Amino acid sequence: MAVTSIGGQRYFKVFLDDYTLKTGLSMRKSKKDEPLANLKHFMIEQERFTGCKLKVRRSDRGGEFLSKDFVCLVPTPAEL
Repeated sequence: MAVTSIGGQRYFKVFLDDYTLKTGLSMRKSKKDEPLANLKHFMIEQERFTGCKLKVRRSDRGGEFLSKDFVCLVPTPAEL
């Protein structure tokens, strides 16, 4: 059974910074709603918070994380 929030969102993405253990939560109406914009926003917040640039990105290899835009944003450990 799917549960919908008051704002109509049914999906969410969780972003985790392994260094600081800070998490970010992104609520979305569909699985394809702006995942790149949400990740960029989280990255900017973390860069301001820590003063460091994100060097490595890890994901569950879901389809939205395999797009060319995501791959160009931050390298994965295998790409270093």
